[in-house]
Amino acid sequence: MQAEEKGVEIKIDAEPASAVIGDADRLEQVFGNILDNALKNSPAQSLVEIAAHNLKDETVEVRIIDSGPGIPPEQLAYVFERFYQAGGVRSGAGLGLAIAREIITAHGGTIEAQSEPRAGAEFIIRLPAGQSLQE
Repeated sequence: MQAEEKGVEIKIDAEPASAVIGDADRLEQVFGNILDNALKNSPAQSLVEIAAHNLKDETVEVRIIDSGPGIPPEQLAYVFERFYQAGGVRSGAGLGLAIAREIITAHGGTIEAQSEPRAGAEFIIRLPAGQSLQE
């Protein structure tokens, strides 16, 4: 696994989440892509955080936060555009985040990115909750 190879610690803060109804394979693709990006952009011996919580508006929110170089402010608005690649250390074909946005939107959710230079990037995904997994 990429995290082990780089010595990146993955810290998970998750409460028992409500179910999200949707295409499990496509949602796995989204979360896999965001987590893969976080691991690629985090330096060795750093931290990637994943937080998942139920919000009061019957939404499940997942935040993935890396320890990388961040996304320059002037590029942040474009990270979900097809073929766009933020400058600096970040790499890829420029399709992963655009596809992730399409999948999340098709599930009735939202995805956004926040970042400060040299302070990592945070991706926030919100999806409508279905019935509770505990019911």
